[in-house]
Amino acid sequence: MRQQEFTDTVRRELGETALAPPEPGDAARMARRVLGTRTRRRQRTLAGAAAAAVVLAVGAATIVTTQTTSSQVQATPVTQWPARGSLAGNVDLIERARWGWGGQAAQVVFAGSRPEVGTIVVLRSQEHDGGVRLAFLTGPELAVQAQLTVPAGRLTAPAYGFVASAPDGGPAAGVAVTAPQVDTARFTSGETRVADGLATAELPPTAAAWNTSLATGNPQHPVFGTLTSSAHDAAISTGTVVRARDDAQFGISGVDAKPGDVVATRAGFVGVIAEGRDDFAAVKSNPGALTEAWGLRATTATGEPVTLNDTGSSVDSPAIVTPAGTGELHDGDRIVLTGFGHSAAVVALGTVHAGRLQRAVAVPADGTEVLLIHR
Repeated sequence: MRQQEFTDTVRRELGETALAPPEPGDAARMARRVLGTRTRRRQRTLAGAAAAAVVLAVGAATIVTTQTTSSQVQATPVTQWPARGSLAGNVDLIERARWGWGGQAAQVVFAGSRPEVGTIVVLRSQEHDGGVRLAFLTGPELAVQAQLTVPAGRLTAPAYGFVASAPDGGPAAGVAVTAPQVDTARFTSGETRVADGLATAELPPTAAAWNTSLATGNPQHPVFGTLTSSAHDAAISTGTVVRARDDAQFGISGVDAKPGDVVATRAGFVGVIAEGRDDFAAVKSNPGALTEAWGLRATTATGEPVTLNDTGSSVDSPAIVTPAGTGELHDGDRIVLTGFGHSAAVVALGTVHAGRLQRAVAVPADGTEVLLIHR
């Protein structure tokens, strides 16, 4: 009853209420008010979306920064690489390696065993100029297989290693220590195995440090490591170009050159020493004359024999390349020299273009590291 009484009262009072007629413009004002309300709602929605976009952008920036930071972490200087390998904790082995290299303060980079090289210990020694020296010792006797000097400005390479040729013409071996975050690496040829910070591979007999590379990371955008030649080849030593005189003469520091020795660089073949005294070398470097006079063998990197015919007496005169067997030549084929007496060295001459040898460099500049192959 109480609810019915309330309803009757409301109806009676509303029935007696007189509503004033709308004033001119009320409809327009109401429409503007409705539209204004909708506009404010839309602006709040857009502002919310913009705020969300800012959050996403900040999140994306954080992701990019994280990736950049991760990339920078991968460029850890070799001076900060930890000791790795199954034998890194073998105190007696490490001490023998240190005594064998002559560096009692040397730190361990790797110690372990691999089928390709047997027992291997990699040591690191700090240089006074901020660089480091790396030593690779292998075998039961822990002989120094290779040494690599790393300048202060090149301490962040993803890998450091060496290529050892076999004197009997057998397969070469590639060995490299990798940065802590590197888990994929590929030598130019052969199947590369990476484990515990060491990359190893069995390479073709023609492989050497100057015609082999070690790529790490994304195959589309690889980062290359640094390789040197094996010190196990007693017929090879390294020196540095200290002065350039003309297109066929320069000085070499750090090695004793004698007539008949071959001077080479990683960038391309230089020549054979025709005259040597102390640290001075007069070099002849016409490819055709070298193969004829010194009995060196010119082949493609895959072993196909070729003939080199000089077109002039100048160091920069091109040489014509023709097949010496049944194989074919193609533009881009790499030409190498072998047959350096007791040395198993392989020297990259250059590549073939339109039937001619295109050499990477004729004469090394001052400060260039050179390889001296003693005959």
